Amino acid sequence: MKAVTIRLEERLQSMKGQTFLYKTFPTVIITYNFDGDYCTVATDRQWITRPVSELIKLLDDFLPCEEDEQEVYPARIPQETFEVPKIEMTQRFTSLADIVMENITKVKQDSAYVAQAQVINNSVNMIIKMAQTEIEAVKTVHEIIQHR
Repeated sequence: MKAVTIRLEERLQSMKGQTFLYKTFPTVIITYNFDGDYCTVATDRQWITRPVSELIKLLDDFLPCEEDEQEVYPARIPQETFEVPKIEMTQRFTSLADIVMENITKVKQDSAYVAQAQVINNSVNMIIKMAQTEIEAVKTVHEIIQHR
């Protein structure tokens, strides 16, 4: 074993089980493992794998902290599932498309129907704008979920 690795192991052994302030969060070093020139440190918040030379410098970021003793578990990758909003507009758009096609047919048959068709057209446009807003909201929710 290299002298640097021995020094790092001694330092990690002295830090093991203690609470430190790391990146503004109380963090407990649970265990560590050497693998060649790399070392993995398991904390209750995350696992850190770095080359031995970098890890020595990184440990300087672990500041002493007094924290009430509590049971500590290794960090894990969250496996949370999120309810993704579902859009069920297909049926609505099918009926809207039917109404629009029916109005086009009526306008072709009777030009007096144009005024009523314009009112219906305005209503359909409003529904389409509402659907676009709903789609944008769902996209935003998806982006938020992906960046968690």
